[in-house]
Amino acid sequence: MPYRYMDKTELERIRQQLVAGGYPLYWPELSDLMKEEKDYTCEICGVQMLGVLVHHKDWNPSNCDLDNLQVLCSKCHAFAQPISGPPRS
Repeated sequence: MPYRYMDKTELERIRQQLVAGGYPLYWPELSDLMKEEKDYTCEICGVQMLGVLVHHKDWNPSNCDLDNLQVLCSKCHAFAQPISGPPRS
């Protein structure tokens, strides 16, 4: 439902679930769980390191479906998410 048709209570509930950048409040825990589940190993190149990141394949930080998340090292993450931003359609 588009936000302009939601009542104030629903909008406030959604707003409280998100933090800066659109990440859900549970993102730190989910991100840590994903890294642990993948044994801190990049899903592209296979390097194992504590500094892996969790990448949103669709570039939408509020979409935390497990199929949309990928554990990547910083090098592979840079290729998956270049500074120029998401692809334009």
